[in-house]
Amino acid sequence: MQNTQHRIQLNLFNYGASYRLLDVVYLLLSMYMSYVLLGNPLFGAAVYIAAIFWMVFSQMASRHSISYLKRSTKASMGILFVLALALNVCLLILYPFIMHSSQSLVMVFFVFLLALRSVVTDVARCQITGSWTQRLKKMTAIHLGFFSIFLFPSLLFFSGTDLAIILLTVAGTGVALVYQQSQKPHIYSPAKDMEVLHGISSFRVYSGMALYCYIAFYLGLLFYIFYMFGFAANLGFNVFFIILAWILFVCIATYFAHRLLVRSSQGARIGVFIGGAAMWIFSSVMLFQTEDALLSAAWSLFWGVGLACMHAVLTSLGREFKLISVLIDEEIPDAVLTRSTITVQNLALLISSIILLAFLTAWNFFLPQFGPETSRYIRSTVTDLPLVFMMVSIVFALRQTMDRRNQQRLQELASAKKKNPALKNTLKSILVSKYRKRFGVRILMVVLRPFLYHKVLGREHVAEEEFPAIFVCNHGEIYGPIVAVLYLPYYFRPWVDERMLAKDKIVPHMYEGTFSHMTFLPKCLRMGLTKLVAGVVRWALLAFDPIPVARDNIKGLGRTFQLSVDAMESQDNILLFPENPSATEDHRYAEGDVGSFFTGFAHIGRMYYRKTGKCPTFYPIFADKRRRTFTIGEGIRYQPDSPPREEKLRIARELEAAMQQMARDEE
Repeated sequence: MQNTQHRIQLNLFNYGASYRLLDVVYLLLSMYMSYVLLGNPLFGAAVYIAAIFWMVFSQMASRHSISYLKRSTKASMGILFVLALALNVCLLILYPFIMHSSQSLVMVFFVFLLALRSVVTDVARCQITGSWTQRLKKMTAIHLGFFSIFLFPSLLFFSGTDLAIILLTVAGTGVALVYQQSQKPHIYSPAKDMEVLHGISSFRVYSGMALYCYIAFYLGLLFYIFYMFGFAANLGFNVFFIILAWILFVCIATYFAHRLLVRSSQGARIGVFIGGAAMWIFSSVMLFQTEDALLSAAWSLFWGVGLACMHAVLTSLGREFKLISVLIDEEIPDAVLTRSTITVQNLALLISSIILLAFLTAWNFFLPQFGPETSRYIRSTVTDLPLVFMMVSIVFALRQTMDRRNQQRLQELASAKKKNPALKNTLKSILVSKYRKRFGVRILMVVLRPFLYHKVLGREHVAEEEFPAIFVCNHGEIYGPIVAVLYLPYYFRPWVDERMLAKDKIVPHMYEGTFSHMTFLPKCLRMGLTKLVAGVVRWALLAFDPIPVARDNIKGLGRTFQLSVDAMESQDNILLFPENPSATEDHRYAEGDVGSFFTGFAHIGRMYYRKTGKCPTFYPIFADKRRRTFTIGEGIRYQPDSPPREEKLRIARELEAAMQQMARDEE
């Protein structure tokens, strides 16, 4: 009996996972019934949304389900409970009394029957056993029995022989039967497994990303339904066919776009999610701005495609978190991931329901007469609200560390036969521990690229299957590093002078190396400008997870090489700038050419080979300021059979010669 209770609780917990087609049919039925009885469909919509809220809330707050929730989620539910009580008092008690409307009580009773049908049939489905055919027969009998005993007599009594209401009720019963027959109750899993999942920082970011996305979707969908109903209310029952046709169109577009994304292996890219969110936001704005049927269909298509992009990413990312088991040495069951997803979806539904109830309650009191002016009021007051939530979701997406790069590394770690402690520790620090992803620099890079456009040449020289590699670029003062960061098309960790990363050293270092030469400025202004720029530069450098280089400290330099080898073991490429400015008369980096190299950097090849048995490749790069090109040359492979000193000098000389040749070729 205990297992049966768990099955029932978990199944009912999933009731409000999304506004399924059944919810939409019953919402439209409630709106039409309210339109017939009161002349105001928004009252019926508010009552039905209130019913959904309490069904979902009661299951989330049940004894078995609440043990899965975090303390912050429980606190949020407490606030939602108080708000829901206040709104329900206004809607179900004050509204009928102030408006002197007994018909509104009839509407409440009818919605109660719809909600009761959902609960009764869900509980029955969890208790019924037998073959698929036997369960179908029993569930059909229960649905028909409830319809015949409760719903049909109520329809005849309250609405007479209104065929539209009867057809919608029958359609809802049919959809409920098909849906329930196709679903299986979730399997119970211990609540302690959820605590493990909540301790993973990247999963917490994923939950926030999904939560605000779902809130935006629920609000956008329902507000647009209300908006459409206002403009087409004079069409009577036909308005419901229009709305259902629109929803079906969006569902089909979403389904096929989702399938294409999953098949193209793009489903887990954060960029796809952000692009889909941007498409959804733009099409949402346009949907509320047009009344033309053809344009509405076009924007609805974009709306559905944007939704598909986001849903594909959320679905794919959710599956990837199972691989984190290899980082925490503890299995994450599929049931836990499913349960967590349902929790996020239900919480989003509760929050969006409260927001909708607040607006619907206000509209019912201040706009009791429904018509086209109501749609204009909706457009002017609430159309931006879903967009705000979607923008918050985008911020979470930008903070997400489970990007395509780390997914690939995680999959490689999970499938590797040989242990890789360096890669495991790196991924654990990024995905499990609290990790701050500085996405502001990435946005700045996107903004800067059009102004610093360069053509990337020589990609065919790079063997990505042999990564990690070391990329060696000319410096050209600050020009080379900026262009390399913007246009090197591979993931990397740069070598950076430790003085540029230390808060107490960067200002004097930048002043001495750059700003002190600006003699056309007063000294006080030069120092002030240095302090201003230094903070921004340090913030930008830290965003690339740099490897600090201690040039005048042997112990610190040894740590630089060790960090570099560890990074390469974690499948990170290295980017460095080995030119020696001290070799020139003015102690400055060469511009438009390549200066003499330090040679010590080439020790990375020997150290990496000794640690892993793999021979890394060094790739020369030349950033040409005059021609606006970023050229990658042929790789120079480490040769372990050569004497270490000779091999170090060979690599440095060949890289320097290759870059000088690229500089001459560009002239």
